[in-house]
Amino acid sequence: MKPSPYTDHPALDIVGQALSGLMYRPERQDDRPTYLGFSMTDLQGGILAAQGALLALYQRERTGRGKKVDISLYDASLVQNEISVAMYSALHQPLPPGVPAVTAPFGPFRASDGHIVIAVLGEHIWRRFCEVIGKPDLVDDPRFTDGIARRQHSAALDPHVDAWLATRTRAQAVDQLREGGVPASVVNDVADLFDCPHVAAREMLMTVQDPCGVRCRWSATRSRCRTCPSPRPGCRRGSGNIPTRCCATGCTSMRGRSRRCAPTASSDQKTEPKQGNSNEKS
Repeated sequence: MKPSPYTDHPALDIVGQALSGLMYRPERQDDRPTYLGFSMTDLQGGILAAQGALLALYQRERTGRGKKVDISLYDASLVQNEISVAMYSALHQPLPPGVPAVTAPFGPFRASDGHIVIAVLGEHIWRRFCEVIGKPDLVDDPRFTDGIARRQHSAALDPHVDAWLATRTRAQAVDQLREGGVPASVVNDVADLFDCPHVAAREMLMTVQDPCGVRCRWSATRSRCRTCPSPRPGCRRGSGNIPTRCCATGCTSMRGRSRRCAPTASSDQKTEPKQGNSNEKS
């Protein structure tokens, strides 16, 4: 275990958020730190612990020796504040609360029936955005030459965005932006999740009945492993004889990155447990 003077301090999620600087990141009306409103540090700590356990098992498989998994709630929270840490290291001053001031338009905007988010990150997306909103001349405006300049002149830029959105619903605006190659999404509240087609298709809400007989729905917290179908003749193969292009489903996978095939009826199979000693310990 890595030594720390905080090792014996009691910790909860809010303590991790407080120590890591995350409570100064949300936009707020005064200088009072803000709890993010959900147990992000607890969740990230669990993810890192599971990842560490998998790495330790892999190490044991290769070398026959185990590893000790060392997780801290402070660490789990700090790794999620990576942009602020990097920017402070480069600029030697803290970022203002909210969206990092490196590009625009980037963040929530109001359409005629609610909010959407727009993410213009890079000059190629900026040119697409200008075409979508019918303002191609903005590309040549000297105030908007790059993302930082657009952020600095957001008071001049935002009225163009607001005027375009004022005549469109959230769905209309998002459809047009996506069609034009600009990342965008509606901003869902919790109630919207219960009617979201993605949530339904991915079965991300599960019904649970507690011992008192009350039935409620929870977000499903599970990883999915699907068996890829056998590649057809002529598939290009990467290292480890794994296809970099799966002709059976049309999915692509990058060498050295996660490989994932699109789910199909033939590929949606559960992993069968290995036969062996059920008492074997890691």
